[in-house]
Amino acid sequence: MNDVRNKLLQAKDLMEQDRWAQARTVLLEAVRKAPTDQNALVLTRFCLTRLGEKTQALYYAQKAAEHYPTNPDILTNLAQSLISNGKSDDAVVILERVLESAPAHPHARVALCSTLIDRVRHVEALRQAQEGMVHHPGHPDLARIATQALISLGRCDEAAHEIRPVVMANPTNVNLLQLQAAAHIYAASVTPEDVSAAHLAHGRMLERLMPASTEPFKNDRDPDRPIRVGLVAGDFRRHASYYFLTGLLDRYDRERVQLVLYHNYAEQDAHTARLRAMVERGVNDRWETFRDISRMQHHEAAALIRRDGVDVALDLAGITLGSALPMFCHRVAPVQATWLGYPCTTGVRQMDYRITDAVIDPAGTESFSSEELLRIDPCWACWRAPEDAGEVNPVPPSQRSAGEPITFASFTALQKFNEPMIRAWCRVLREVPNSRLLIKNNRLVSEQVREVTARRFELAGLARERLVMEGPNTSGSTIIDEYSRVDIVLDSWPYNGYTTTLEAAWMGVPTVTRVWGTPPGRFGLLVNRQIGLEDLAAYDDEGFVSLAVGLARDADRLRSLRSALRERVRTSGHGDADVYCRGFEAAMRTVWRRWCEGGRGGPAAR
Repeated sequence: MNDVRNKLLQAKDLMEQDRWAQARTVLLEAVRKAPTDQNALVLTRFCLTRLGEKTQALYYAQKAAEHYPTNPDILTNLAQSLISNGKSDDAVVILERVLESAPAHPHARVALCSTLIDRVRHVEALRQAQEGMVHHPGHPDLARIATQALISLGRCDEAAHEIRPVVMANPTNVNLLQLQAAAHIYAASVTPEDVSAAHLAHGRMLERLMPASTEPFKNDRDPDRPIRVGLVAGDFRRHASYYFLTGLLDRYDRERVQLVLYHNYAEQDAHTARLRAMVERGVNDRWETFRDISRMQHHEAAALIRRDGVDVALDLAGITLGSALPMFCHRVAPVQATWLGYPCTTGVRQMDYRITDAVIDPAGTESFSSEELLRIDPCWACWRAPEDAGEVNPVPPSQRSAGEPITFASFTALQKFNEPMIRAWCRVLREVPNSRLLIKNNRLVSEQVREVTARRFELAGLARERLVMEGPNTSGSTIIDEYSRVDIVLDSWPYNGYTTTLEAAWMGVPTVTRVWGTPPGRFGLLVNRQIGLEDLAAYDDEGFVSLAVGLARDADRLRSLRSALRERVRTSGHGDADVYCRGFEAAMRTVWRRWCEGGRGGPAAR
C-alpha cells in the first residue's frame, strides 16, 4: 500500500505542475494495483475529467460508487460525471438521494441546482437553492443559482434585492457581480443610477482580472484608408441579433470597410453560414472574414484579433451569452465599442464608445455610461423581418366574426415581467370586457412556470380563464406568424420589447409601450416613433392603461393599422439598410479618425 500511496502523491505533484497526461499514467497504475482504493478512484476520475475523457471518468466514478455507496462526495462525483456524459436525469435522482441523507452537503446541493437550471426547471432550482441557504447562509454559488432562477422566472426585483448582501460579502466574485447587473436592468424598483452602478462594479472587477495591455498598436494611422472592423459575438446564428445584422452585412461598402466576424459560441447553424457568406462576398481572400474563437482563452482570442490588424472592435454581447468583455478589458484594437447585443453600459473603461441613438440615449443621459455615446440616427440598428414571415391578415382577430374578444398579447421573455407591469396589464383587461391575454415564451414550456405565472396574474386581479399561456411552437409554424392571433401587444417595462415590437408591427399589430428611464426602457418609443405610433407611448402606468384601453375600443384604427404597419416598418429607419449603412460607416470613420489624430483609444506605436 505504500507504493500506491507514493503513486498518489506523485500524481498530485504532477497535477499541480499541470502535467495531466503524466499524472493519468501514474494514477491508472495506482488504481490497477489497488482497484478499491477510495483516493485512487477519486483522483483518477478527477484527472480523466480534466483531460476531457468523460466516458472513462464516468467508469471510475461508477466504480467508486459501487465500493462506497453511502459516501456523499463520491455520489456527487458520480452525478457530475453523469451530467458531463449527457445523463442529467440520472444525476438528479442521485443528487436528490444524497440530499435526503445529507441535506447540508453543499457540493451536492450546488450540483443539483445547477443541473435543474440547465434542465429549465427553474422553480425547483430556486426551491433547492433556498433550502441550501438555510444550511449555508450567503453561500455564493447557491446565491448565484437562486438569482439566476429568480431572473428566469421574472422576479428580478427580488433578485436585485437578495443578491446585494451576497455581493457585499464576496466583492471580488465576478459571476455574482454580473448577475447583479443583469437583475438590475430588468428590475422595476431600482433607479437608472442603480443600474449604472451595478454595471460599473462588474466592469471594474473584470478590469482587475484582465488588465489592459500596454503594448502599442502598429495599425497604419491613415485616417482615410479602408478600416477593418471586427464584430465579436456569440450570436452569429439563429438569434434575434441575426435580423439586425443581415442588412448591414449585405449593404456595407466593401471598399471603405472590411468586416470580420469573431464567433464566440461553440455552435454554428445555417444562419451562421449565411452571415459568413455575406462578409466573404467579394473579398477574394485578401483577409480573413470569419474566425471561430469559441474554444480560445480570452488572452488567445485577444492576441488573434490584434494579429488580424483590426482597427475598430465591436462587442455585440455585453454581459449576455458569448460575452467577450474580459477580452475587451485587455484591449484588442485601437478603438473599441459596444453595440447591439446589450443595451446598457458595459462598465469597462477600455470600452471607448457605446453605439446608440438619440431616442435610446437622449441628451443628458451620458453620465450613466462609462463609454462615450456614439449616436447613429435616426436609429442605432437596421432590421430585416424573418424570411419565413407570412402575409398579414388584414382583419384583426377580434373583427373576423361576431362576438370575438380583443386579444392582447406579449411574446417577450419572462425575465421582463414584474408586479407593477402585471398589475397594469390586468387593469387593461378588466376595463376591456371579455378580452383575453395571450402570453407566449420559452419558459412557459414548463407546467410549474405556467402555474406560478398564472398565480401572479390572479393576485393582480385577472381571472385565470382570461389568460392563455403557451411555450414555443412545436407544430412547425413560426413565432412571428402567431401575431395573426393578436389585436394589440402590451409592452413590458422597464425592459421594453424590441425585436418583438418590430415583428408585431411587421405583422400589422400595434404595440402600446411604456417609456422608462434606461436605454431598454426606450426601445418601444424608438420603434413606435419610427412607424408613426408615438401616440401609443405612455410615460406612466396610468397613461399606459388609458392608451391600451382606448386603442382596444377603436376598431377602425386597429383595422387600418393592420394593413399599413408592414410598409411603415419597411420605409422606416429600421427598414432602410442603405441609409443605415452609410450612418454606420460614417460613425466608424469618425472614431477611427479620432484615434489617428491621437484621440480616444488604445496606445499607438510612435
